[in-house]
Amino acid sequence: MKAEIRTDRYFAAYGKMPKGFGHWAFETEKRDKMYFYLGTYSEAKREAAARAKAEGIDIMYVGS
Repeated sequence: MKAEIRTDRYFAAYGKMPKGFGHWAFETEKRDKMYFYLGTYSEAKREAAARAKAEGIDIMYVGS
């Protein structure tokens, strides 16, 4: 099953959808784990989804 990447927390904090190049953080739903990536949002999202799937995590949230 593919992990769901949610953007609602990011949107609530910044008032816009994530995009572009930068440092990206992704956290689990319980906020007990965080993962960091450098690159475009689409690359980071793909990496975060793959890691979540490998670790059995269903939902991850985009941070900043």
